Amino acid sequence: MTPSREDVVAAVRALFPHADASAILAVLDEYGARSWERERDRVQCAIVRLSEGDEDRLRYFLGVAKQDYHDVLFWSEHPEEAKIDTPEKRRRVREMFEKLGLEPPRSLNDTCPGLRQGCPPAGTPFEGVLAQPPLPTVRPPY
Repeated sequence: MTPSREDVVAAVRALFPHADASAILAVLDEYGARSWERERDRVQCAIVRLSEGDEDRLRYFLGVAKQDYHDVLFWSEHPEEAKIDTPEKRRRVREMFEKLGLEPPRSLNDTCPGLRQGCPPAGTPFEGVLAQPPLPTVRPPY
């Protein structure tokens, strides 16, 4: 079922019980004002869920949604898959490097995660993004 405006209001009231709901809704309404900002109510509900009742996080995820709303939908609707720093995912990435004949970055070792500090607010779905330099670009041989 597609979320409605009533669902957005209910989520705001549930997660921001001590805040001015109309002020929170005004912030949320910054998303959906442009014609290319799709699925307004669904995205706003996702932003509220990801914010966990924190206004700074609300603004952070609002900014993310304005750049690419698919991100907040994915993080909100698939939280387990959105986690980057799981041992299983590090293992799969290490295996990809090995198949390409490349040395995996040390940050992919389970004992040395090399996680960035002070990035997005704690608890974000992508907490623990690897702090190593960008992965090398593998170009086809042609």
